[in-house]
Amino acid sequence: MRFPAVLVATLVIAACTSVNELRSSSPVQSADFAKDYRVVTDCLSDRLSATYEVATTAQLSERSATISYILGSPDIRVPAWEITVRETAVGRTGAELRSVETVWGTPYAEPDVWAAVERCGAS
Repeated sequence: MRFPAVLVATLVIAACTSVNELRSSSPVQSADFAKDYRVVTDCLSDRLSATYEVATTAQLSERSATISYILGSPDIRVPAWEITVRETAVGRTGAELRSVETVWGTPYAEPDVWAAVERCGAS
C-alpha cells in the first residue's frame, strides 16, 4: 500500500503550492526547438492526454500555451506540473517544465513528461 501513502504525501506537499506559485517558480527543465509552437503544443496535448488528464490553454495573443496536470478531487485541486510552450522566434519554440516537489525533494513530474516534450520538439 505504498502508492496511496505516496499520493497522500504528494498532495500534502503540493497543497502548499498554488498555480501562481508554480508558474513563478524556476523551471526544472527547459529547451528550445526549431519547430512552430502550435505543432509542439498539439503533439504534447495528444501524447500527454493518453496518460494524464491534462488541460491545455492557448494564449494566442502571446503565441504561447500551457499544458497542466492538476491532482485532487473537485473540491481540492492542486497543481502537479505544468509545461509552458512559447514562440521564441518565427518557427522556434521554447518549452519549460515546472513541477511541485515530492516529499523527497524531486519533481513530481515523471520522466515521461519531459521525454514527450523532447519527442514533440524534435525535428
